[in-house]
Amino acid sequence: MERTLFGTRLVALRKAHHLTQEKVAKMLDIDRSTYTCYEIGNSMPGVMTLCTLADIFNVSMDYLMGRTDTPKLANVTQPQATAEELQLMEYFRHLNERQRLAVVSLLKTL
Repeated sequence: MERTLFGTRLVALRKAHHLTQEKVAKMLDIDRSTYTCYEIGNSMPGVMTLCTLADIFNVSMDYLMGRTDTPKLANVTQPQATAEELQLMEYFRHLNERQRLAVVSLLKTL
């Protein structure tokens, strides 16, 4: 199957960020084979995964989907999360409420 513009952009962004398919898949909490299908055009991610990909690569969802050739959102003043910050957020999401409160409490004391 011919690679889509979405897949082509994913490959370019992943390589520009010096990430492997395995690393991006882990950040998305999916199998590497699923992520590979996105890059080669065999399937498309859901909206939440698309949003996370945009965050990982610090681009707009419109850019990923080929609706614009401008990677960044206009007038964005907040810094984008780094790959490391996104990974921490994923770890946090997998904690139960008691564990989350403990992490927040610990962070406040640092």
